[in-house]
Order: sequence, then C-alpha cells, then structure tokens
Amino acid sequence: MTFRIDSVEQGDWGWRINLKGLEGKGVYGRLVTALDGHGLYVIDEDDITRSKPGRQLLPAAEFVIPREYSLDEAKQRVAEALTRLGWGPEVNNVGKIIG
Repeated sequence: MTFRIDSVEQGDWGWRINLKGLEGKGVYGRLVTALDGHGLYVIDEDDITRSKPGRQLLPAAEFVIPREYSLDEAKQRVAEALTRLGWGPEVNNVGKIIG
C-alpha cells in the first residue's frame, strides 16, 4: 500500500490535498482540514455541494496544519499522518518511495 500526494493548497476553506492512494489503494481522493487547519477529513466525491467535510481520518486534537506553513511543510505533515494511518509509504510520480 502506497500513496502519492499530487497537490496541496490553502484557502479560506482550510487546506485541501489531492492524492492517489486513498486508504493505501490505487484510488484518487481529496482530503481537507477544517477552516483553522485542524482535523483531517476525506471528501465524499458523491456530495456535489461539498457542504460537509466528510469522513474524519484524524480529529482536531491529533492533526493540524498551521496557516503559516509552506506548501512543502503542509505536504510533509500530511504524508507523516497518512503513513501513521498505514496508508503508505509515500511514493513519487514514478512509484519510488520518498524518504
């Protein structure tokens, strides 16, 4: 099981992460944080309104990406969390393990 983080972005909604390897499978998905960067959630791609954060992976007390983090720092924080959840290791675009 591996995952690849394709993009990380920050906005007024919090942080958004696009990846391949949802739950360590070869499935594309999107993760988000709450507005303040706390918690980590899987977006339900069937919910076209995106009105709720989705299924919680990590609660606010266990995960945060501070607003002042760079995109690289945020990506690293997410990669560490997903590895702890058993989704990885993280791989690059050619399938080589990062780290």
